[in-house]
Amino acid sequence: MPIELLVHVIQDEAGQPECFFSFVTDLTERKAAENALRQSEDRLRFALETCHIGAWDLDLVDHTAYRSADHDRIFGYPELLPEWSYEMFLNHVLPDDRTAVDAKFQAAIATQGNWNFECRIRRADDEVRWIWVTGRHRTDAAGGMRCMAGVVQDITSRKQAEEVLKQNEQRFRTMADAMPQLAWIAQADGGIHWYNRRWYDYTGTTPDQMDGWGWQSVHEPAALPRVLERWQACIATGEAFDMTFPLRGADGMFRPFLTRGVPMKDEQGNVLQWFGTNTDVTEQKRAEEALKKAHDELETRVQERTAELRDSQQRFTSMLEGVRDYAIIFLNPDGCVNTWNKGAEHIIGYLADEIVGQSFSRFYLPEDIAADKPGQELRTAMAEGRYEEENWRIHKDGSRFWASVVLTALRDADGKVNGFVKITRDLTARKQADAEIRSYAADLQRSNRELEHFAYVASHDLQEPLRTVGSFSELLAKRYHGKLDGDADEFITFIVDGAKRMQTLINDLLAFSRVGSRGQPFTRVKSEEILQTARKNLDVSIAESAAIITHDLLPELVADRGQLTQLMQNLLGNAIKFKRPGVAPRIHVSATHQDGAWQLSVRDNGIGILPEYFERIFILFQRLHGRDEYPGTGIGLAICMKIAERHGGRMWVESEPESGSIFHFTIPDTNQIS
Repeated sequence: MPIELLVHVIQDEAGQPECFFSFVTDLTERKAAENALRQSEDRLRFALETCHIGAWDLDLVDHTAYRSADHDRIFGYPELLPEWSYEMFLNHVLPDDRTAVDAKFQAAIATQGNWNFECRIRRADDEVRWIWVTGRHRTDAAGGMRCMAGVVQDITSRKQAEEVLKQNEQRFRTMADAMPQLAWIAQADGGIHWYNRRWYDYTGTTPDQMDGWGWQSVHEPAALPRVLERWQACIATGEAFDMTFPLRGADGMFRPFLTRGVPMKDEQGNVLQWFGTNTDVTEQKRAEEALKKAHDELETRVQERTAELRDSQQRFTSMLEGVRDYAIIFLNPDGCVNTWNKGAEHIIGYLADEIVGQSFSRFYLPEDIAADKPGQELRTAMAEGRYEEENWRIHKDGSRFWASVVLTALRDADGKVNGFVKITRDLTARKQADAEIRSYAADLQRSNRELEHFAYVASHDLQEPLRTVGSFSELLAKRYHGKLDGDADEFITFIVDGAKRMQTLINDLLAFSRVGSRGQPFTRVKSEEILQTARKNLDVSIAESAAIITHDLLPELVADRGQLTQLMQNLLGNAIKFKRPGVAPRIHVSATHQDGAWQLSVRDNGIGILPEYFERIFILFQRLHGRDEYPGTGIGLAICMKIAERHGGRMWVESEPESGSIFHFTIPDTNQIS
């Protein structure tokens, strides 16, 4: 047992020792407290070093600072410097960031608030890095602001990852905007949420007009029901969409477009979204219609008089000599070439003198000839009257091209086949475009998987050190609160709060990234049940704030129950959180039906929002208030917006400061049960 011995000598009148008086003190408790303090400091140091976080404590009078070793290493010093000052810190901040950083520092001192920012520094080894700094003031015994303490962390890797994501997104948009076709991306439920620039240039519309199912407004009303029927069938089955229909241009004219939509699926085969293109086929349609008209006319005249066949063929061939995009060939009953137009010369490469009298199999692949494919085509056309396909053919020089082939049998007055007409069109460019679309879709799907994997890995790697910091700091708070000095208690509180905020931020980011990829199938849900579940989850907040929540008759919707509950809970929670001081929250939920969708609205009597912030509040990390005023990560409304978009709807706000807010979101009637 450790003791402290104090001996006092008592002397007589002559100054001679007369007796001794001693005091013995048990030092066990003091030694235990010293050991506990030492262990606490060791654990705190271990937690900071594990996360590579540097600690600092700045004297606001002489601007000198105490730092941890990791602090100086972040600034490029392998060993702890003898001294450090605020001015030395500013000298490391890049000139472009220095003014803003110092302004935040001066504001924190003036308001006795927190100091929190990101900036770039130039380390002692001349390397430029990104850092994150947070600090909080400490008062002296007189209540004055004597010191500011906090932590610093190198966030360069995170910034680099953010830049890579931004560049990938920009590359995709640049490629899509450079395409000659109209391009779009739709949610799994069919609502289109992105178009390339070519779409807006052609249609003369705006993003707000086209959001969700707004694309219906540029379709020809007579054709729209067939388009919707086919589109919804593909959404239900996950099959590729392929259809030709008219679209209205900015000039008010309708033109035919060949439209293809390719589903992008996850590893389980579930459709995540659709990538599609619209190709203007106006000229192609005109040529096809002209050709069909001429072809029908030819067949009619052949059936009328066999005697006029030769003259009719000659007139037809002469009429189409100027058509370079179609190879129009007349064959005898054995498949030998009788006539060869300019289009055939242009597409296949043979001159008429080189091919007339020879078998049309000359421009088939060797393996097709070996399998007697030309003979099979003639027999099919003879039996059924017509043969059609798209397949590979070869030019005179041996190179391949993708061809659209129509082979029609010609008959005399007695119904006997006396020849064939063969029409061939080169579709190589279209096939290449289709391959490019599939490639773009595959790249986009792979990019989405990589982004989700990155979000998971990043969150996992961040959670691990945070759990260590959180566990040890909470252990410190529980065991040694009140046993150390006030500064230690405050520092521990900073660490616990910081770890919790970071964990909340990571979880919210994961929730945001998984809205589109981890959603549940759409089912029929009752909005009132959704509201009651959200209220139950907020029981504590409702009771503490004395909030009153009312609602109108709410509809049944087709939606993701879990995500709709999260959306409603976020809106109710915000209405409670951002209440006016001294005023109990009053919240009302209503629903109206218009333009083929249900619009749900959440009205409150809170602090309200200035109009210039209406769009900003739906962006990630956009906070209008400090954490000391209102807690949170700035992600909740971004999640709400993404959930509404996944359902094919949209979200917006109406508000005035001190007069409350109304948050609206829509759920279309066209949503299908998954």
